Amino acid sequence: MSPVDILLPYYGDEQLMQQSVLSILGQNSEDWRLLVLDDAYPGADPRAWFDSLADPRIHYQRNVRNLGANRNFQKALDLAEATGRGVFVLALTSNPEGASVQHVGGDQSVAARIVAAAAAENHRELGS
Repeated sequence: MSPVDILLPYYGDEQLMQQSVLSILGQNSEDWRLLVLDDAYPGADPRAWFDSLADPRIHYQRNVRNLGANRNFQKALDLAEATGRGVFVLALTSNPEGASVQHVGGDQSVAARIVAAAAAENHRELGS
């Protein structure tokens, strides 16, 4: 399957961000990488929580200073492009208004849908 880079620019509710990450961890596919960019949120530093997950697919980075939503998203996208790993990119948000952390269409999350789309694309490319 084509690799999927999942971008999670983070500023805000730590519990909601953790729910997003746990939802991604619950996917059936293993061919993804999660890039979490903390935009210097003044609350608790979630680094210890990420370390406790001990999953090499999850990368957490905290900005030295707040960049704002647009620049933090661009930084996440630049990081994904610089590594050249992902064929597909899914951008999530961790704010309460973001639809990305909600389950859409039954119990299949947005992350699951993008992973399924990547699998379908691979299936077509292989002519199967």
